[in-house]
Amino acid sequence: MSTFPQEIYDTVIDRCRRDVPTLLQCALTCRAWALRSRYNLYRTTTIQQQKQLYGFSQALAAAPQIADLVQELVLAPPRDDKPTIVRSAAAALAYKLPNVSKISIVQPPFMITYPGVCEHVEISLRTACCLTLFPRLTYLSLIDVTLSSFLDFVRLITALPCLTTLECRSMIWERRGVVAPNSPMNDPGWLGLERLSIIGPWNDMMGLQSLFKILDPRTLKHLAVDSCAADDIRELLPSYTMLETITFAVLQGHQRNLDGLCSTINMVLAATSSRRLRRVCLDFTQTFNSTRYDLIEAVETAGPDLIAGLSQPGDVFANVRVEVHVADHAESTSWWRAEFETALSELREQGVLDVLVWEPWGHDHTTEEMHYVDGSV
Repeated sequence: MSTFPQEIYDTVIDRCRRDVPTLLQCALTCRAWALRSRYNLYRTTTIQQQKQLYGFSQALAAAPQIADLVQELVLAPPRDDKPTIVRSAAAALAYKLPNVSKISIVQPPFMITYPGVCEHVEISLRTACCLTLFPRLTYLSLIDVTLSSFLDFVRLITALPCLTTLECRSMIWERRGVVAPNSPMNDPGWLGLERLSIIGPWNDMMGLQSLFKILDPRTLKHLAVDSCAADDIRELLPSYTMLETITFAVLQGHQRNLDGLCSTINMVLAATSSRRLRRVCLDFTQTFNSTRYDLIEAVETAGPDLIAGLSQPGDVFANVRVEVHVADHAESTSWWRAEFETALSELREQGVLDVLVWEPWGHDHTTEEMHYVDGSV
């Protein structure tokens, strides 16, 4: 009988949550370790191929209790099997995973053939309908996804009554479609999102302005926008009085986003009236095709606009902190911190600047829970 409390083993197992082979060994070590190990193995379930879907379905049939452990479902199909696996997984797992609160459909970055050119995952209307069959879904993430029309997108989000977080990155729909007179899209303020992230080429996402119009300004707390495409929401920003975080995101392969960062910061902060604002983030975690010095130069150029925007009369933004996010490995953390603190020296002197370096975990999102501080996890 071990003299160590079970909580110690649970903490160690939690630290291994990304190391699948180690978790498997922990699950087989003893019964006391099996429960926590299995929880970490299945909490986030990623399916990329048909054989994985088949194996997971067999595991559910053999041990139905596994279904209750799954909280996040990630569908990240390879290029040669994109439509099939997304459609199959959505249909096969609907109603079988009662506790899933987050679904991510994403084209993994390592599947991109050329810099800045991404093969999109297609989602049919039938697949979208299957996604609505997860009763507790509150977080929907669509990255490099193609829909046939904006109306399909509307049908999807209107059929998710519990949705509080919507992340859309580099989405495309081929046409806008005709909005029916009785459509919820004609009723302002009914979509109660707390977090909204719309990043990517907005020219391919016709109708986005109508999406912002249906947001409930009383619930929206966190907003992330493309660094060169915020003009469409300028007139709506003053109504979002509950905003706590504004993120300016720069997408990979889009040099114009770096160039347009200054004007976007200036415009958004000038139009923001929320006295609850506590964080302004510059998100460079998706700029894999830009050099380090491109990012440093962009921050140096945007610095004066950022400082001016936060220096509004009446100290409206007196308690706002500024965060700069990049994706790199641990050994680069000190370098990034030094460069950004030099570029934004005035903010550093005020003690309101934070630099976060996130571990680039394949297809995971920019809001990854592990980050480095001075080279340490």
